[in-house]
Amino acid sequence: MEKNEGKKKIFDGEAIKCQSFIERLNKCTTDEEIKAYVDSIVEAFPQSDVKELGTKAMFSKGAYSNNGQYNGFIGENIKLSNSTLGYSYHIYDRDYLYDFASKVKDMNLKEGKEVIPYVLEYLNEYFGYPKDNVDRREDVLYDYSLKHAEEFYKRQGKSLEKGFENYSEQMQMEGSFPISALKGTHSAQCIERAAIAQNILKMCGYDSSIIYGDIQKNGRVNGHCWNSISDKDGNVMLVDYSDVVLAYNDGTYSYMKPYIYTISKEDYERNGGTISLPDYRIDNKKRISNQSVRKYAAGKSLTKEEPNLEEQEQ
Repeated sequence: MEKNEGKKKIFDGEAIKCQSFIERLNKCTTDEEIKAYVDSIVEAFPQSDVKELGTKAMFSKGAYSNNGQYNGFIGENIKLSNSTLGYSYHIYDRDYLYDFASKVKDMNLKEGKEVIPYVLEYLNEYFGYPKDNVDRREDVLYDYSLKHAEEFYKRQGKSLEKGFENYSEQMQMEGSFPISALKGTHSAQCIERAAIAQNILKMCGYDSSIIYGDIQKNGRVNGHCWNSISDKDGNVMLVDYSDVVLAYNDGTYSYMKPYIYTISKEDYERNGGTISLPDYRIDNKKRISNQSVRKYAAGKSLTKEEPNLEEQEQ
């Protein structure tokens, strides 16, 4: 994981090892055993009374549901809303969890701290990383409704409601889709990526949260969604699987990594979850400052006129 060079250690490394998950997973010998193990984890999570996460309708009072943060597993009863599209999602299946667990077992890990950066690789494999800055989700979801709405509703035991000519129209008007509709389309954005990441991290045993809010970077403010992991003392490791870090070898692009930065509980809470952190890239496996900051505001909206907070001392 990333280290804060020359600074006092503020995050307990034991919080990122997921030792118990790895040890039990490595004892599984068949796909059926892996599925049973994953099911046992998911079914042990407490039933949440949270019904909605994400962005509320534009210009409504309170931009983010549940104060923009959720620490639990996202069950199929929880709606993930997106006011930009006017659509919402539910995570109905566990196939991505079975697949992720199977791939981690094949990695033959010992401690599991490699899991956190590997989640990015898996998200890119599952959804496909966006090829450009064009948001194609609306077109992808419309196409999905035409091809799969009837099959989906029948699988959910739902009938065509009165007033709709077909299942595709019903799905479009209801504006609710399975998040798996974006699988392999290279169109998933931060809200979908962070949601799948949250459930993967919870399955592995991390004290993780999914966070909705704003990000300010390079003078621009955008709605955003990211994850965090806490240690036993409440110190925070912010993990962004969408606004990633690029890594280079001898000046040539090599790979991408999640943006990761640790911050003490006191510094995180000092500004109510609004924090400015150094931006960086990776050159020859070393972290190099980009001489800029990125500001994350959990459950809050930022404006371009709002001054940047001073960079937190790490």
